[in-house]
Amino acid sequence: MVFNGKTVNQILYLENIDRPFSIQNVNDSKQLLIIGENSIALLDIATDKIIGTWRLDFRVMSVGRRDYKPLLFDNRGRMHLFNGLDDITNEKVPVSGQVTAFASSKNEHLTAYGMADGTIWLIDKNGKSFKLVGHLSQVTKMKLNGKRLYSSSYDGKLLFWVTDDPQIKPITLFQSSSWLTDFTFSSTKDYIWTGEHNGTITEYLISLPKIAQRLRQNVKRNFTKEEWNYYVGKGIPYREVKVNSEQ
Repeated sequence: MVFNGKTVNQILYLENIDRPFSIQNVNDSKQLLIIGENSIALLDIATDKIIGTWRLDFRVMSVGRRDYKPLLFDNRGRMHLFNGLDDITNEKVPVSGQVTAFASSKNEHLTAYGMADGTIWLIDKNGKSFKLVGHLSQVTKMKLNGKRLYSSSYDGKLLFWVTDDPQIKPITLFQSSSWLTDFTFSSTKDYIWTGEHNGTITEYLISLPKIAQRLRQNVKRNFTKEEWNYYVGKGIPYREVKVNSEQ
């Protein structure tokens, strides 16, 4: 369905598109790329019409974005950067295994590959790779915000990684009882919304200043360094919860 405002504009039938599962903005958001397992279609937003389809010679397993363009991962260890229906660049994935999630930071020159076995491979600007272990099941989504990496998995965990930490140990933001399939940030980056396999959408506060503000209203002293490391995480700089004037 194509929605225009609050009403349904029209229903488009996707011919020759097998099991569509992802929609990506392309060409400065003037068009939408509809991605199926073995084919893709291009939708013009101004006219709400399919302007072209393309049969792929590979099976798409997951989709990410690089350089503001869709990046398609197949089941044969390759990735395909979409520049146009007749211009798809093919590359070999630099890590072994099935890629199920991808994230990159152009400013920090970081790329991250989430795998079907729960492993995350982080590659820095020098091409050095780091194996991040924290998930027990398939990685479903990742997001790089500067040097901070967020990842979700079918194991129900949303993990936070500080990539310039020498140890790069994960911090569990929360644990769900259902598979985590997706997440996104609020515009202020103060909250994360998660989507779960059972249809639940949950909002979580992640802003340290706002968390500290709430804590100040309920605690009577500062954390010790040991308490901070245990409850907040070693990768997050220590901050006072109660200022001296409030003690």
